[in-house]
Amino acid sequence: MPTAYGDVTAAGLALLAVACLRSGSILAAPMVWLFNVVGFLDLVYANVSTFKDNVVHVIIFVYLLRWRPRRVESPA
Repeated sequence: MPTAYGDVTAAGLALLAVACLRSGSILAAPMVWLFNVVGFLDLVYANVSTFKDNVVHVIIFVYLLRWRPRRVESPA
């Protein structure tokens, strides 16, 4: 469960960064950088813990990235 804390932290920082961007704050650029760094470090930690603790976080992430909805052919 510790990997969820990084996701929640990154999501919270993303919301704060959006609020700073919308208000035109001088802290907007540093907040966006902080969100990106924390999100990247969380992804690195998830990858390392996958091989260390046999967690399937990365496998699910790759599956979701590669999944594409099927085309439905219409009879027209």
